Amino acid sequence: MKDGQMFGITNGVITMLSLMTGLKATKVDKVGIIGAILAMIIADPLSDAYSIYFAEKQNDNKDAYEVSKKAFLSQFMLQFIFLLIILSTPDINKGIQYSYIFGILITIVYGS
Repeated sequence: MKDGQMFGITNGVITMLSLMTGLKATKVDKVGIIGAILAMIIADPLSDAYSIYFAEKQNDNKDAYEVSKKAFLSQFMLQFIFLLIILSTPDINKGIQYSYIFGILITIVYGS
């Protein structure tokens, strides 16, 4: 894993957009979506960073801690921004639309 930050960003975008889409499709209200996002902000970056760290250590990568730290921080911050988007929009449908726009833009910017 050369770039933990890129992993964190792409994984964070895909995870959050799929979570919000699935919850909205099953008619979960805004409070439920916010609760699920909060749970993901805690669990997802930690589990991914922990997995990356041990995978990198197994490959004797001396930068394992730095790679996993970058993955954690980028994914945590990105998912926190999605939470802010949902919190700041009174209509959950608009919040999810804005999240999609943000997710696509951030993927294009970091993917290039």
